[in-house]
This record gives sequence, C-alpha cells and structure tokens, in this order.
Amino acid sequence: MHRLVRRERGAAHGLGAARRCRHRAVPHVRAAARRCHRPLRRRHDRPTAHRQFAVSGGRRHETWFGESAAILLGDLCEAWSAELLGDAADIGAARAALDAMRTELIVGQYLDLCASGEGIGTMADAMQVIHFKTTKYTVERPMQTGAALAGADGTVLEACSAYARPLGEAFQLLDDLEDVMEVADGGTESGTDLREGKHTATSAC
Repeated sequence: MHRLVRRERGAAHGLGAARRCRHRAVPHVRAAARRCHRPLRRRHDRPTAHRQFAVSGGRRHETWFGESAAILLGDLCEAWSAELLGDAADIGAARAALDAMRTELIVGQYLDLCASGEGIGTMADAMQVIHFKTTKYTVERPMQTGAALAGADGTVLEACSAYARPLGEAFQLLDDLEDVMEVADGGTESGTDLREGKHTATSAC
C-alpha cells in the first residue's frame, strides 16, 4: 500500500503547481487526471495476476467477477475522465499531456506483460517498461499538465521532462528493490514480482 500512496503523491505534486495558477479549467483537469490515474493503477497488474490465480488450481467465480468488475470500473472512470476534459476549455498543451499519458501507460502495461514469464529479462527491457509505465504517468505528464495550465511554453515543458524522468526511474527502481527485500514499515508483501515472473530491473542485475 505504501508504494501506491507514494505514486499517488508523485502525480499529485505534478498537478499541484496548477492549483497556484488561476486557469478556470484547473478543477476539471485535476479531477480528470485523478479519474484516469486511480483505475489504471488498480488494473495495471491484472494480466500477471491471472497466472497467479491459475497456479493454485481452478479459478473461482468470485475471482473472475472481481477482476471483471475492476476492469469495467476502470473503463467507467476513464470515460468520466474524458468527459471532464471535454468540459474544460482552452487547456491546449495540458490536454495533449493527459492524452499522451493514457496511451503511454497502456503501452507500458503491454510491454510489462510481454516481458513477464520465464527468464530474467534485460536491463534495457526493464528500463523501457519503467519509461512508459511509471516515469511518464507518475511524474512527467502530471508535471507538464500543471505547467501548461500555468502558461508554460514548450521550453519549460521540455525542462519538466528532463527533470521528471530521473525521478520516475528512481521511484520504480526503489519499488523493484523493495519487492525483494523485507519492508520495515509493514508495506506490501515482498516477492510478488518474482512470483509473477516479472522482468524487473532487480531481476536483470
């Protein structure tokens, strides 16, 4: 749970700068981003979770129902996100950043799925997944969204990217490392990525 909280805070800080500007679309954009982030975070491990359930034998009806309901809820939240953005006028580059964030995260999820299974994978593959699945949507795109709403030009948006990417990489590398270590503060159970056959940066070392 502590990993999810940190990730939510990272995205919130990126959009937090927008609260200090006076753009009338800020409430809509902030709400739209949160509606997009939460369901995608809940669903991002679903494909590998399928294998975990299959190992223990047949999958019970409750398992199928719960996963299917989560996916449908995620789709509904994404629809609400798009609706909120549709109500926001004159947001220009902020809309482009949020649209890119949706696509990049799903691409990252697909790459993560393709990189799961037997073997340990390569560091290059692991970093590619981190780039799309974590860095873009956790730090870079939210930061660009807040900056765009505050009136930033293209130079500033590029600077946001240069600043955000190492932060996103560091966050996910720490997350991968914690998965193979006992977390002192009672966080999520360690070893989940290893059991699910994920090719993380830690396994590639």
